[in-house]
Amino acid sequence: MENQIEKILCIEVLEKISRMKRYLFSHYSSSKTEGKEVVSLFCKALDSTQLNLENLIGYLKISGELNPFEKATVSRRISNAFFTIIKLHEQLQLIYGEWVRPETHIFIKEVVDFFPADRKNEKINIVLTNDYMFFESNLAWLFSDILNNKNISSEFLEENPTVFLPKIDYDNPLNWTILAHECGHTDLKGIEKLLSNPKLIPDEITGRDRMLIENWIEEIYCDLIATKILGPAYLASFATFVLLLSGIEGNERSSETHPSNVLRINIIQEYLESKKIIIPLTTSYLGNSDLSSFYYFMLENYNETSRKFLNPNTSQASPSIDMTLLLDVISEEVDELINLSFTLSIEDFKRINSLKKRLSVGIPIASYNDIEKLELIKNKYLDIPTSKIELKELNEAKEALQETRTKLWEIINTGWINKIENILPISIELFFDNGEYSFIEKMKIFGNILEKSDNILLKSIESSEIFKIMEG
Repeated sequence: MENQIEKILCIEVLEKISRMKRYLFSHYSSSKTEGKEVVSLFCKALDSTQLNLENLIGYLKISGELNPFEKATVSRRISNAFFTIIKLHEQLQLIYGEWVRPETHIFIKEVVDFFPADRKNEKINIVLTNDYMFFESNLAWLFSDILNNKNISSEFLEENPTVFLPKIDYDNPLNWTILAHECGHTDLKGIEKLLSNPKLIPDEITGRDRMLIENWIEEIYCDLIATKILGPAYLASFATFVLLLSGIEGNERSSETHPSNVLRINIIQEYLESKKIIIPLTTSYLGNSDLSSFYYFMLENYNETSRKFLNPNTSQASPSIDMTLLLDVISEEVDELINLSFTLSIEDFKRINSLKKRLSVGIPIASYNDIEKLELIKNKYLDIPTSKIELKELNEAKEALQETRTKLWEIINTGWINKIENILPISIELFFDNGEYSFIEKMKIFGNILEKSDNILLKSIESSEIFKIMEG
């Protein structure tokens, strides 16, 4: 496919527009002003962004494979459109209705269950935020700082770890994967133990250098925690987000608080490859046909364009020590340094092929039934008279008929596969090849496809929790 990355990223931005409109229309009746007027203003701004993308899509339809300069120009236009949505998202404070879906609480609870008992936060708050960003904070510390800055004494005895979710992703489970990273920041004991390891930060490193390295290690720690809990789905979600911003300042910029996106993605991919956690796809990007490699190499390809045509940021942060040795230690001792009560292996993803078949036809995937095993049992006892079947054999048949609960990582990774194999091809055909509908009609069809997919995944998460309760 010509210009595959650009087409996929256009679809991703259109998805953000569709999701914001869905959020607006589901909340306008209780907005702080009378509702409709405010929503109308948002929609006009979104329509303008949508028109900009419609023109870009029209350009891509008639273009052959873009040369590097054209790729950089298109990348900038896509990133500018996404950045516009980020800025509009910040104004969602004008819309009242900041409720969190119960499925999101189930998601966080499942993530937290991976942490050992002595490091587990039994209650992590979830707050919808106007900023289009995912982050973590301790509200007790935040409120205490606010009061102390005004010389008001306060004493918050309990910690209140809180993760923040952008409003337009309130019903998008595929992007909740980033919350697993944020839950990693609540693991204060695990982080403290990691940062006190002399193999990672020698005692002679002090001051700004030490603070920078500690910040970077904590971010890498949280990336690997999310990867160990959710597998390739975390890389897919993270890579999609940074791809959309690639056209503004690339992915090699680092800061005092975060290492570069390139470094982080490389570490995540290296971990998945070391554990041989490869989930096959029926589609590919540059010959890479597994979930994590699909997005990893897409990002690598885009980075080549960014290096040629974006000005490097000379003010970016960097430590004064060689990070290679530190990263080697993390890579070699990842399971000892970042230990959880359960670590995923490739065996934990073996049911996904069957689950994706069900999801592709609109069936929720809260439970799993081994069809092959059912067929074997059926063929085994087909010609045996009922009176001659023994209790042991009856129990075997009963066990084969029972559906078992699917786990969170199975649901989310299957959702990402369904997006790549089904939703993206349909969407690309709809916007780039179909001449039957107007662009507004296409957006409505696209929004319905997204909402249907979201609802099936939400139902799967909810029903999986019911199965868990029933299993005791």
